[in-house]
Amino acid sequence: MSNKNEIGGYFELECGFHKNYHNSSLLFNSSRNALSFYLQQKKIKKLHVPMFTCETIWKSVERANCTIIPYDVDTDFTPLIEFQENQFYLINNYFGITGKKNTMLCKNKKGNIIFDNSQAFYSKQYGTAGIYSPRKFFGLPDGGILCTDLNLEEEYEKLPRSHSYEICSHLLIRHDREAQEGYDEFVKNRQIIAGCGIEKMSFLTQNLMKSIHYEKIARIRKRNFNYLHNRLKNKNLLKFEPDTDDVPMVYPFKVDEKKELQAYLLKHKIYTASYWPKSNEYPMHMAGENCRENRETIIPLTIDQRYTKRDMDRIVFVLEKFFGNNG
Repeated sequence: MSNKNEIGGYFELECGFHKNYHNSSLLFNSSRNALSFYLQQKKIKKLHVPMFTCETIWKSVERANCTIIPYDVDTDFTPLIEFQENQFYLINNYFGITGKKNTMLCKNKKGNIIFDNSQAFYSKQYGTAGIYSPRKFFGLPDGGILCTDLNLEEEYEKLPRSHSYEICSHLLIRHDREAQEGYDEFVKNRQIIAGCGIEKMSFLTQNLMKSIHYEKIARIRKRNFNYLHNRLKNKNLLKFEPDTDDVPMVYPFKVDEKKELQAYLLKHKIYTASYWPKSNEYPMHMAGENCRENRETIIPLTIDQRYTKRDMDRIVFVLEKFFGNNG
């Protein structure tokens, strides 16, 4: 897709021509802005939001002039709330493994449910709306997706178009160098995205998304996830069985020794994130007892499309070595 009237000149970045995964969706510069846009257009004034979620979600709700009603989730991620009619609820698909539970929530509960599928790109849309964050699954500079049955095209088309070429540096560095050499650029670019207003997805990001082989990536993620689960479920304090439809973002490994184990993994160049740091701006963010337990015990292990069974074996080997040394 070309957005220019020029003919000739130097070549742009080559992109493929796969179809986008989520059809009939609205494409934004970030998932947080997709949520803000939906809340504004729907004129939602109060939203039940999980404490166990990213601080940027709270900021997105607040930016839409919507009051946050916080709730905790159980240690198995079940929302600890009483659903009521004419109320709006934001429900997370945590790590991409709670899709089946979310489907049952949508069928059996009252109220209007918005699903935060930022960690579940492949999840189908249930409820009144769903938001997605493709850059959590693929090598993209930015981007967010809103799926809803509401016709919001007219207001969406009024939005300005974002540009992504200035926030690709960390992606390009990682092509030629190690991840840690581009980490500062990654942090800088992430901060730029956080400060952006509501805009349509850039042409660059849209075209990069057409280069993604979605089905192949889903197969690899499932394979790696299931392999780790078969090897680690006896040590994992988080008890679950993967659903065949789930395409997870990471493998959530719950242990009592999270701090020590994360440091050990880092020493062996196995990088893991932490979901999520407590916000100083919002006293109730991450304030629930179960939120604290989840944050202090769950390590998200990488299972994405860049890695093979040999890489999963390396993760398992390092973990077994750690538990052997600490057993």
